[in-house]
Amino acid sequence: MKTIEIDYRTFWMRGSVQSSIPERWSEVNPRQLIAIAKNYLGETSEEKMLAEMCGVRKWIIKRLDSYQSFTLAQELSFLTDYKPFSHFIIRKAGVLRAPKPRLQDMTFGQFMFTDTYYSTWAESQKDVDLDKFIGCLYLPEGSAFKSENIEPLALIAGKTPLVVRCAIAINYRLVKEFLTHAYPLVFQKPKPGEKRKAGEGWVKVFESVVGDDIVNQDKYSELPVHVVLRWISRKIKESAK
Repeated sequence: MKTIEIDYRTFWMRGSVQSSIPERWSEVNPRQLIAIAKNYLGETSEEKMLAEMCGVRKWIIKRLDSYQSFTLAQELSFLTDYKPFSHFIIRKAGVLRAPKPRLQDMTFGQFMFTDTYYSTWAESQKDVDLDKFIGCLYLPEGSAFKSENIEPLALIAGKTPLVVRCAIAINYRLVKEFLTHAYPLVFQKPKPGEKRKAGEGWVKVFESVVGDDIVNQDKYSELPVHVVLRWISRKIKESAK
């Protein structure tokens, strides 16, 4: 966190207030992430978002001149830079709970469904796809992921305010960058002009993991996601030799 001092002017006096502002995603708290999501949805003003990010009252931000507002906005430039980030800032959405940091408790099957619905929502921007994405990602405490539970969990996720759901989606994009950094051979970005359908890649990946052992395909989907991603990375390296 960076300590800042904000000088402002009212009609009859000058004032100053000290506060702090996040310098990286790891310093953003749940309220601030929701403020970022509100800005993404166009549901808030820049003044309100700056006030939340700086931890000061909105009227103080409104007293700043254009240069001061610009300077504060520059301090938040990291918000447009989706760097690797391994945990979820919003730990729960109603009765649903976020995965552990680094997706430590996530199976490969859960990840495939989560990433597929995220990609679908990113393209469609439909609430139904957003709800299914969160219904895959956030689970009731102590429960294991099952594909047949996606629909009922999506209904539960849909009761969470839209701004919170969007905040979770923003957070997931950062976690995806963490995975891309950890497994660059697996998460290769599309080539210029190349279009991929949501989930298309994971279907092929899962088929390559299972191979001819179709009878035990459920066991493969229940493997920890990092075990499978490391295996895929190793296979890619071997095939490149």
